[in-house]
Amino acid sequence: MQTKRKSLLENIKKRNKKSIFEKMQISKKGQLTDLLLLPIIIFVTAVSLFFIYFVWQNIQGELSTNLQDDNPDAPAFLEKVSGGLSLFDNLFPLFLVGNIIFLVISAFFIRSYPFFFIIAIIFFVIAIFISIVIANVHQEIIVYNDEFKEYTSEWDTSSWIINRMPIIVVVVGVIVAIALFSKPSTPI
Repeated sequence: MQTKRKSLLENIKKRNKKSIFEKMQISKKGQLTDLLLLPIIIFVTAVSLFFIYFVWQNIQGELSTNLQDDNPDAPAFLEKVSGGLSLFDNLFPLFLVGNIIFLVISAFFIRSYPFFFIIAIIFFVIAIFISIVIANVHQEIIVYNDEFKEYTSEWDTSSWIINRMPIIVVVVGVIVAIALFSKPSTPI
């Protein structure tokens, strides 16, 4: 009896001696809620980058005149920074495709059962509603705002993607459902 108790105590002590990093380790498998996060991540990234570009365009003129006295190469440098910031709009589709690829790969590693198909449909409908709201909010904040009209023509790629976010979520949802429910039932 005493040996059983001692061995149980030793096992408990061994389990509790994990390092902080071992305790905090996150599962490498995806979750069904990842589809809900896709439109939110895309929206936050696009709006953040647009506002960075907007602020930069507003301060660039004053910064150029103030720095030109100290350094004659400052306007050329500031123009290159402006070009680099406008490049983010062209790289935005790569960001979207990368997120979609990671979403599909993580969906492939989720164990799925037929019962979860109903839950997946519920998450799918919620993701569509979230993407519709995000597209409308983007229209109100960026596209229809008079202050931003001058800059929205330069950021047409990310605006095009966000305005079509419900369609993108439907297509990605179908791809994720195929990856989630068409694999063999044995875990990988």
